[in-house]
Amino acid sequence: MGLLGVPLYFLQNFLRRFLSGQLRINIANYSEAIFDFSYIPLLIVFVVIFKLGVLGSFLAFLLAQAATCIYLIFHFKSSKIPVTLEAKPAGFFHLCSDMFKYGFWNYWVLLFTTIIQDAPGVLLKYFISNTAVGLYAVSSSAMGRLFMTTNSFAEVLFPHTAASDNNTGIQRTNLLCRAFASVLIIAAIVLGVLIKFIIIFLYGPKFVRSVYVFYALLPSILAYPLFKFLNSHIAATGKSKLSLFSILPGIIFIVGASIFFIPRYGEIGAGLSISGSYMAMFIMNLFLYSKLTGSHFSDILFFRRNDWKAIKQVVKNHWKIIKNRITPAQ
Repeated sequence: MGLLGVPLYFLQNFLRRFLSGQLRINIANYSEAIFDFSYIPLLIVFVVIFKLGVLGSFLAFLLAQAATCIYLIFHFKSSKIPVTLEAKPAGFFHLCSDMFKYGFWNYWVLLFTTIIQDAPGVLLKYFISNTAVGLYAVSSSAMGRLFMTTNSFAEVLFPHTAASDNNTGIQRTNLLCRAFASVLIIAAIVLGVLIKFIIIFLYGPKFVRSVYVFYALLPSILAYPLFKFLNSHIAATGKSKLSLFSILPGIIFIVGASIFFIPRYGEIGAGLSISGSYMAMFIMNLFLYSKLTGSHFSDILFFRRNDWKAIKQVVKNHWKIIKNRITPAQ
């Protein structure tokens, strides 16, 4: 029954990417909310009221997926594909070939990224114990929640970069990296001070060793988001092979570091392996992006006084849009 959700998930992903490519990102975001708001009530109906157990949870999941697809199809049918002067006519098979080539390289990027994220947990199970996996998972999941915001920005950055001229896209990515670099450094310091109290409060004193795992993961707070932004920009310019090449140092490092650190230092070694892998990918993407765009490292990493004006203008524009939607014109 789980396999029945694969075509629906594929259709959702395709339609969201299409609409995001038209910069109709609000619709893609609303579709995420539709799934959540439909799945939870359906779960209550099938599992709690009708007591269908696992079968009920599957039915709720499939129906919520179907509702999301219907919403996306409706907006897909009503969308108008913009035609630019630079666009060149291409045959159906030529377009499918281009999509396959991009999807092929993008698949390997996603696969290698998944291996990097999951390899330490698997090797912890093999070399150490289930307890070590649990201690590592506490800090890893906490770090993953911090990345939700940066992942959202990276997802939105891709279609905007692909739809922009080269100079505008570079300026946007540089500003995003500079702004997040400053914020993330502050976040790393604050979390480094508070994480012990947070973990003890949420999980109890038995998980205090997870604090040291979190310290080992701290460098990834800065390295992972900046890697995502730079890699998204490289991929959005159509250089999928280069995007994959920029991840290879991470996959090589995670294998070697995990085999070396995990048997010696357990879950702390797993944290060190992840941080080192993300740092390797960040450095690689930094050099490739700098060479590709002609940006200096200072353009990418160091916050500028004029950046405040750009950020304030962005916030002001978005607040104006929200205000207009909340208070319709008379």
